[in-house]
Amino acid sequence: MKLNATKTIVMMDTSRGKCKSNNWSFKIDHLPITTCQSLKLVGIQLNYTLTWDDQVAKMTTKRSLRLRFLKNLRSFGLSQQELLLYYKSSVRSTTEYGSVVWGPGLTTKKVRDIETIQIRAFQNICGRRLNAFSYEDMLLETKTKSLKEGRVDALLNFISKY
Repeated sequence: MKLNATKTIVMMDTSRGKCKSNNWSFKIDHLPITTCQSLKLVGIQLNYTLTWDDQVAKMTTKRSLRLRFLKNLRSFGLSQQELLLYYKSSVRSTTEYGSVVWGPGLTTKKVRDIETIQIRAFQNICGRRLNAFSYEDMLLETKTKSLKEGRVDALLNFISKY
């Protein structure tokens, strides 16, 4: 196997303090290799600390833009069913992308941050603020799982294949 120096990137975990120097340089055939602290690999954001903070931040930012569009659709008079269809196809599906990889490594705070995406979407769909009880009711009414339940189901489905 021959590595291409122009397509190779090195990301080192220097967060645990075991590495005495940050002045590493890597080369292939005397060509320098790019180093980075964060990179996107097949749509999943990885960082040098091996946490999913960057993934969740990018995901919530991107979904916020789609939620704004959902709110605009509501103002055009679309029904709850049509808004829910848009949410499930455009927002939720992309929120669940790659969750079998990053889902198990989430902190409780990150789980809440991600679940907030769905709560905000349901607030836009119903046109009112949701508390914990009405969110659960909305999940039942729309036959929708929480994002956390969706990640667990996807992981179990993935595991059962192998």
